[in-house]
Amino acid sequence: MFGFHTNLPRDGTKENNAIIFETIYKNFKILWGETDPKYERPFGDDNGVPILTETHLMKNMHLLTGDNSAENKDATEYFGKILYLYLANGLDHAKITMKRFYEGLAPFAYEDNKQAQQKLAFSILDMDRDGCLNIINLLHLYKHFKFYSRIG
Repeated sequence: MFGFHTNLPRDGTKENNAIIFETIYKNFKILWGETDPKYERPFGDDNGVPILTETHLMKNMHLLTGDNSAENKDATEYFGKILYLYLANGLDHAKITMKRFYEGLAPFAYEDNKQAQQKLAFSILDMDRDGCLNIINLLHLYKHFKFYSRIG
């Protein structure tokens, strides 16, 4: 997912942890808009620390997925929205810090924990946070994600 997968085992070494943190931090900065000034860049918190908002996850998600085509714009924005809802614990107007971003997506960085990755993917797709993917969730996914797109 995105550029998070590092092919590193979860062995707890400082080197592996540093590579994983650096990879996730790079993706955070891309979503924040640091790599291209024409994209939406959110404000920082009171201390100037970068934070992500729903708008910025939606508008800059195509930078991570690599899909900037007009026909898949809806899919990338929708994926940004459901990722935001997951990271914000379902709250509106939440501000996503680097710490929450890392904690929320770190399982995707490790090769050896497929079950944690599957649970995380399920949690992201479960927009109403009721522990199941019901027909409404599936219809929304079908409507927004094209089968042939990178996200679909």
